[in-house]
Amino acid sequence: MTSKTVRKVIFGLHRYIGLGVGLIALVVGLTGSLLVFHTEISWNAHHKRVNFDIHKVAGAIAIINGHKSEN
Repeated sequence: MTSKTVRKVIFGLHRYIGLGVGLIALVVGLTGSLLVFHTEISWNAHHKRVNFDIHKVAGAIAIINGHKSEN
């Protein structure tokens, strides 16, 4: 084989090995994040979200800051 052919083969191997290792690293990172944040994810998935009325929040902030509320 010529040096160009060897170079193409090595480059192709490097590309696909790199993609494989990258996919493995992605899976390990995602599953590790799920394991680390398991408690927070479970809590957020099973508890009701709180909705705020933006006008009431803005009025409360205005009162705290000493401004008159326009509501």
